[in-house]
Amino acid sequence: MLVGTTAPGLIDLRVRPVRLTYPGVETHAKVIAGLMDGRVPVKPDYASGFQILILLVTGSTLTFALPVLSATRDVVFGVLVIGLMGAINFWLYLSSGLVLPLASVLVMATTAFGLNVSFGYLVESRSKRQLADLFGTYVPPELVDERAKIPTAPA
Repeated sequence: MLVGTTAPGLIDLRVRPVRLTYPGVETHAKVIAGLMDGRVPVKPDYASGFQILILLVTGSTLTFALPVLSATRDVVFGVLVIGLMGAINFWLYLSSGLVLPLASVLVMATTAFGLNVSFGYLVESRSKRQLADLFGTYVPPELVDERAKIPTAPA
């Protein structure tokens, strides 16, 4: 049995993610009930190793897959990888009560996708500039400038 107060004037209210004011005795009661029912989520000892393994697998998958896919498939693949990592983490939480790190994987996947898109943009812009310079050696510069303004026009 727990004895405590719930009156606001006795200053035993705590801030919780569920509600802003939550009686301290209720918090203790919820923790004890979870321990007795075996429903307390735990961070296992191997969480750091799991995080490193997931970072390596996801990072190498994105490193090798993103450069060979088109831009649309890059977006789809990136969203699928992020969704899969979130789903695996959520499933492990619900089925086994495991609290495993997820933020680092999400940040790494988002960063890898952003770097791939940025690098692709820079390479494309440089190759377009080089092609315009090469084209300009055979055609008057005015025609090259006009052609560059209409990238989808037929040749």
